[in-house]
Amino acid sequence: MKTKILYIICVVGMLASCSNFLDDQKPQATLTQDEVKDPKYIDDVLTSAYAGLVAIEDMNSSFSLWNYDTRSDDAYVGGASFSDGEPFHRLEKGTGVMTQDWPFSSIWNKLYKYLSRVSLSLDMLAVADQDNATIQQRTAEMKFLRAYGHFQLKRLFKKIPFVNKLNMTEDDYNTLSNTEYTNDEGWQQIINDLEDAYQVLPVTQTEKGRPTKAAAAAFLAKVYLYKAYHQDDANSNQVTSIIMRTAKRASGLSSTHATTVPHGAT
Repeated sequence: MKTKILYIICVVGMLASCSNFLDDQKPQATLTQDEVKDPKYIDDVLTSAYAGLVAIEDMNSSFSLWNYDTRSDDAYVGGASFSDGEPFHRLEKGTGVMTQDWPFSSIWNKLYKYLSRVSLSLDMLAVADQDNATIQQRTAEMKFLRAYGHFQLKRLFKKIPFVNKLNMTEDDYNTLSNTEYTNDEGWQQIINDLEDAYQVLPVTQTEKGRPTKAAAAAFLAKVYLYKAYHQDDANSNQVTSIIMRTAKRASGLSSTHATTVPHGAT
C-alpha cells in the first residue's frame, strides 16, 4: 500500500514539474524573413518551396485533385456511405457547398502557404547576380512553381488573389484582392510566368524533379485550354464561348491567332 501511495505521489510530482517546465519555456530567438533572405540560405529556401508541393498532398487535399472533378463527370461514393467525405457528395449535387468544409479550406490554405515560399524564393533571387546562369534557371523554376500554384487555385476557385509581387509583407498578403484581375487577366498572369520559364529552362535537368522546357510548354498548352472557355453569364456560370488559338509558326510560344466560337456551334 505504501509503495502505491509513493508511486502516485511521484507521478503527480513529475506531472506538476513537467507542467511548470513547459509553462516557463520562452523562445530564445525568432527567425525573421529578412534573416532568411541572407544569400547563404538561398538553396534552403528554394528547397522549401519545392517541399511545399509535397505538403499539399494529404488525405484532405489530394495532390492530383481528382476528387474535385466530381463537379463535372467523376463520382465520389465515400466509404460505407456518402457521409464519408460528404463535402464531395455536395459538390456532385451542386448544393450545400460551404467554404469552411475541409476539402476547400484545407487546400486553399496549403496552396497559399506554398506560394508564400515560392514568393520568398523569388525575392531572394531578385537581389542575386542576374547574370549568373544558375540564378536565371532557379528564377525560371520558381516562376514555373508559382504558375502551378496559381493554376490549381484558379481552376478550383476561379476568383483568386495572386501572389505575384516582390517583397510582400504580411499586410500585403492580408489585403490581397481576388478581383484585381479579370478572368482572362488572371489566366494571363499564369501564362506570363510559364512563358518566362520556358525561355530559360533547359531541355533536360541533371537533378530529377526540376521542371524542363518541355514541362513548361505542356503546362502552357493546358492553361490555354482552360483560358479558352468563357463563362460570362454570372447567373448560370454556363460556357458562353470558346476562344480557339492556333499557332502561326511551327515552333515557339508566341504569335497565336484567336478565334471566338459561340458555345454549341459546330
